[in-house]
Formats: sequence, structure tokens, C-alpha cells
Amino acid sequence: MTTTLLVRRLKRVSKEMRTLGETMDYYGGFGKMGDRGREMIGAARLVKSWTKHIERRLRGRYWPDRPIRQTLNRRGHRLARLLAANRILK
Repeated sequence: MTTTLLVRRLKRVSKEMRTLGETMDYYGGFGKMGDRGREMIGAARLVKSWTKHIERRLRGRYWPDRPIRQTLNRRGHRLARLLAANRILK
């Protein structure tokens, strides 16, 4: 998966969470379902902020548009070394 595809998926998830949260808020009113709907709207805002952060990094080419595993390995990233040592990243 490339970072561009990741951003697209996160945007879709954020939009769906916001829509569902608004529906829950509307039908739930002041009850528990309404509270959960408002929480979901807040979580959707958080996911959207993640996508903005990743896109900003992409524009600066900090994260090139190639598979994430290659990006980590190419930069000699500590996380890549840690995952390789634990045989998580192949």
C-alpha cells in the first residue's frame, strides 16, 4: 500500500464516520446514542487531521509515494530495523 492510497482510505473512513455520527446524533438526541454520535464526529475530525498531516508530508516529499515498507527501509528508519529484528517487516 502506498501513502497516497492510505490517505484515500482514511478520507473515506473519516467521511463515513462523520455521516454515521451525525445520524446517530440526530436520532439519539440527548440520550446515549446521541452522545456516542457526537464522540464519533470528534473521532472523524481526528482521522481527517491525520490525512491532512500525511498529505502535507507528501507535498514536502518527506514520505515518497512508494510502499511504506520501502520508505522505512530506504531511510534506515529505526522502526524498520526494529520490525525486521522481530520479523514483522519482511
